[in-house]
Amino acid sequence: MKVNFTSLTITILILFTYNLANGQGVYWVDNNGSSPWSQAQNSAPLSGGAAASISTANANAQPGDIIYMRGGDYNTTIRPNNSGTSGSLITFQRYQGEKVVFDGLRNCVVLDKKDYIVVDGIYCYRTSKAWVVLDNGSSNNTIKNSVFETAYNWDGISMRDGTTRNTILNNSFLGTCSRTSDFVVPGNVSAVDTNSGGPADFIYMTPNTSYNLIEGNDFGNGALHQAIMSKASYNIYRSNIFQNKLHTNLGMMTGLSPMFGNVIESNVFLDAGKDYLLNYCGSVRDKRARYHNQIVVGGGRNTIIRGNVFTGGVNVENTSLRFEALDNRVYNNTHYRNIINYFMYAGITNPPYDYNGEVFINNILAKAENFDNRVDENGGTIFAYEIKVDWDATSGNSICNNNIWNANGGQIVLGSNNTCGNSNMNIDPKFVNEAAVASDSVLRLQAFSPMIDAGSWLTTITSSTGSGTVFQVDDAKFFFGGYGMVEGDLIQFEGQNTPIRITDVSYSDNRITVSQNTSWTNGLGIALPYSGNKPDIGAHEYYVARLPEPGAAIPITYEGEDLLVVSSSGDDMLNSNNAEASNGQYFLYKSDTIGDYVTFNVTIAQAGEQMISLDFWSHISRGTIQLSIDGTNVGSPVDQNRRSQFLVTDIDLGYYNFPSTGIYQFKFTNVARNASSGNHKFVIDLIRLTANDTTPVNIIFTNGFE
Repeated sequence: MKVNFTSLTITILILFTYNLANGQGVYWVDNNGSSPWSQAQNSAPLSGGAAASISTANANAQPGDIIYMRGGDYNTTIRPNNSGTSGSLITFQRYQGEKVVFDGLRNCVVLDKKDYIVVDGIYCYRTSKAWVVLDNGSSNNTIKNSVFETAYNWDGISMRDGTTRNTILNNSFLGTCSRTSDFVVPGNVSAVDTNSGGPADFIYMTPNTSYNLIEGNDFGNGALHQAIMSKASYNIYRSNIFQNKLHTNLGMMTGLSPMFGNVIESNVFLDAGKDYLLNYCGSVRDKRARYHNQIVVGGGRNTIIRGNVFTGGVNVENTSLRFEALDNRVYNNTHYRNIINYFMYAGITNPPYDYNGEVFINNILAKAENFDNRVDENGGTIFAYEIKVDWDATSGNSICNNNIWNANGGQIVLGSNNTCGNSNMNIDPKFVNEAAVASDSVLRLQAFSPMIDAGSWLTTITSSTGSGTVFQVDDAKFFFGGYGMVEGDLIQFEGQNTPIRITDVSYSDNRITVSQNTSWTNGLGIALPYSGNKPDIGAHEYYVARLPEPGAAIPITYEGEDLLVVSSSGDDMLNSNNAEASNGQYFLYKSDTIGDYVTFNVTIAQAGEQMISLDFWSHISRGTIQLSIDGTNVGSPVDQNRRSQFLVTDIDLGYYNFPSTGIYQFKFTNVARNASSGNHKFVIDLIRLTANDTTPVNIIFTNGFE
């Protein structure tokens, strides 16, 4: 999953580099620490009694301080007395790869009414209440690179009562359920089981919790209710992996008011509710319920759902339950082998609330199937649907230009109010290695897939032909400007190769502002970044290599499996066969700890400044690597860890000025391990050098869009 660095992350990096070098604001904490705060400050690592305790850090940390936590088991909650500021964060960070454990506490982190705090790299186990408390207006905090397992509480991370602009980034979540009985009262949904486990929701967000970013996390099994339960507006959920087999993956059910402007993009949703009968710790209703959702959005308005993969669950449901659902945009997703691939539902009230204005476009719905022969509460058959549009109250909805492939006999019910008529197709999308996708959820397109260039433009320009940075479109609801949390969308005009960045979207008059001057013609099509003549259908755009523009430098490439290894840390290495890798192979280094490295001799045939980029094959057991050339670090570390296996291409490592031709030593060092990664291995498939008179096309195969 590709993570876009926000201004907050940049601030963290700047403060980290400056403070560590100067010893200013750098403090050391140990589970056996006993030093006064003033003596725990040092640019060199401190440990044991020479370091301070967590309690001392909580009482004394000031804006700009970085608190390094040494490995060990801690019995005190991170609960700082002070907040940081926008330019001076307070950071609690594990030191290098040491394991910092909080086990059996009431909470691991409490940032109630606190701002600008970063917690990085902890292991939080078996709390009696929430793992993390972000309540009562706490804002601009970041929880990242951490592991959370088992909370005997409804909430895992509590985000209530006005919390805003917080980031939950690159964490791993797991719940548990200990079976101690089979206590069941048929028909009694209020009966309480004696089994224990939790949490019910990994993350719980109340209605007034807005403008938060949930990105790059691994939501594993064990949430007794929902991996994320949100009643909130204007939040971003992207590039996460969801696999809650006990119940629902992402539940967005409105409370006292509708939900507005949520963005759900580039996630992978797996197996929701697949093992609902094993939910011994949930209510009797939870154990008996047959329908647990990959996503359920109830009463959503102006919701964007795009670039996601859904497979192996019950259904994806968009509903007007409790409030009228309006103007949602659902596009370029891939739904594969769910019992109901997509369900538009006008709610259960009498009369039901209206469900209006949805645009459902460029999606793949394929092979819906009741894969485990599930029956309903009365023992009746549950039928599979590719798409099911219920109730006549749904009106003014557009189900256009999708591939609805019912190869397994799934029913197709579009309803009577679809404004597009019969504009969808029903053909094999030609996925890559379809036999394996149920487990790895790649679902990318083969080179000859009929989905390539078959997508529709999302909207068109309605402004008169002209140029500038502001123009109007027919429908701006497909896009968003980042909400001040992330960069705005990249969009690409019809017939052009270079994407441009959105900085603002005005939905009231369909006006888009972009970051650079551009030219357009009236009626020009617009999509997210695409390759070829038009966007593709489904979650994954199929990218083809683009030839350089006339006169541009041609990249020089080096195959990882062909490079000469001149030194290493002594770990095993091999060339691994893979049909999708460049030339059918990649180089795999079996690093098992931070500091492991391998060095290649690389012959440089052209002097001068060149951009260096890397292709690699991702995996759940990959490390984070840093490139250095002749002893000088180049660019930032690259995290190769992904839950799914796929080819990641053209990751920019940075520029290097080669003073002359000749042999240079390219050293790749394992510098970190993502908390959700199972190992430190790394891959070199292709190294690409491009002279600095051109900019290489920056493409990444993600779980959706860049």
